Amino acid sequence: MTLNYIFFRRVTTAHRLFLYLLVSVFFLLPLAANSHDGQASGTDQKTILELLDEDGPLYELIYDLEECYEKHLGIVRAASQAAEAEREAKLQDFLEKLEKSFADSARSRAPKREDMLAALGRDIQRLVSEYDLQALFPGSPEERFLRCQHHLRLARMRLKTARDLNEDYRKVLVQRGADKYFPGKNPEDWQYWQEEIDTFECKKSVERPPLRTRIRIPAGARRFFVLKTFCLDRNKLGPNNGQKLKVIGTAASLGRTNLVQLLEKASTFPAREIDIQEAIWKECGNEREEGSLPGAPESMTGGGGGSPGGVLNLVDAVSSGDVRADLRIRDNFTLVDMWIENRGGTEKVIDVFGAVFGSGDADVQRTGAAGVDTEQPPPGPDINSPERTLEDIRDEVAKKLEEAMERVRNGDHSQEALKELLDAMAAARNVGLEEPLNEAWDVFRDGLWEETVDSYDSYTSDPSAANKKNLLDLMEAVRQTDPPEGKQDAFDRMREDVLGVPTP
Repeated sequence: MTLNYIFFRRVTTAHRLFLYLLVSVFFLLPLAANSHDGQASGTDQKTILELLDEDGPLYELIYDLEECYEKHLGIVRAASQAAEAEREAKLQDFLEKLEKSFADSARSRAPKREDMLAALGRDIQRLVSEYDLQALFPGSPEERFLRCQHHLRLARMRLKTARDLNEDYRKVLVQRGADKYFPGKNPEDWQYWQEEIDTFECKKSVERPPLRTRIRIPAGARRFFVLKTFCLDRNKLGPNNGQKLKVIGTAASLGRTNLVQLLEKASTFPAREIDIQEAIWKECGNEREEGSLPGAPESMTGGGGGSPGGVLNLVDAVSSGDVRADLRIRDNFTLVDMWIENRGGTEKVIDVFGAVFGSGDADVQRTGAAGVDTEQPPPGPDINSPERTLEDIRDEVAKKLEEAMERVRNGDHSQEALKELLDAMAAARNVGLEEPLNEAWDVFRDGLWEETVDSYDSYTSDPSAANKKNLLDLMEAVRQTDPPEGKQDAFDRMREDVLGVPTP
């Protein structure tokens, strides 16, 4: 929130003067038709000052986006809490049955063994309560089936909420008259989510299928996967459900003798995950001090091998900048929801095996990926935050600005093209895009000058009242924004010729 506040509040008085002066050139700047010296009257000066106090259509947009987001986030939280409560109730029922089973077993045996079995039951209950082992490692078909149903309901709810929120974001920009800058979502993307969620079926199966280690992402596409992960740091806190992670390196770079082999075994035999997790914990003491991966995301260690030509490992794909991965913990540390976007121009094949994720907190466990768990339903589309939506809008504004500049550069210096450029420049200023504005300003002034010269030629050929008014409007615009470099003398001669008085 603070950064966005700064983005919008850093607009200085000079910047605002520049922005609204540009807008006023074509839209709201009245000219004194009878004033031969080209100066505005006192009334006209007041109109300009009033205009300078107005805000553009995207000014402080972040506050409207946040209002929409909070409303829909509340819906998601309520639905998630209800689903979680239902799931915990079923888990508690399971634990009660387990406890009754031990009690019945103890009563049916000799008194000599009763104390031993009771103690064993209490130990198991304590372990289940402390570590929630059934939630972390769902071994039974029934538990995995219940977990799948739970997440499938959440996926359907997330899809509906994400679409509703997206529509509310769009309405905000429509109300501001800036809907052309709304990136929205490709209808094909929504359809893809809908088909994936609708066609996914939770099944009760004793056998657990091997994990997928490679994924394909079409050019420009954003896809999702559920990764099976393992805790790498035994004596650290577990990440919270929903906690965001970043790719920080590879398991091969940790220097643990058997870690990669253990993850490979988990990928091939996911039903053995409890044994494999215990073996990974035993490996904790064998990590090299040098070359190990700290918990901070900034310490990303690339490479690690294992990805032949044409296949990128996840670390290299993300560090290249062509791939963006958004990661979030699902159910403690054993599953990670991953939304991955291919920003490049070609399809990419990415190897997710052995990627290491961290929260940025050195006291929180890192997790290592064994592959994609195809038994788990998709998480549903990401619910775009106001900050992420604003970032997407900035991308759209930057694209529109470049298109408007290119139109003028290519010789279209009509007033329609110049107005389009001004509108894009105002939008860029409102969302904090400072860097391209100097270039856009030069392109605008060059285009304005060319249009003014063409209008001057038309006037000299046909000095009608309409041609003169059009030329005077353009000349005033040039005067307000300054002629391009090297054109001041030509502008003064033009002005003296049309107005019939020397330039002061």
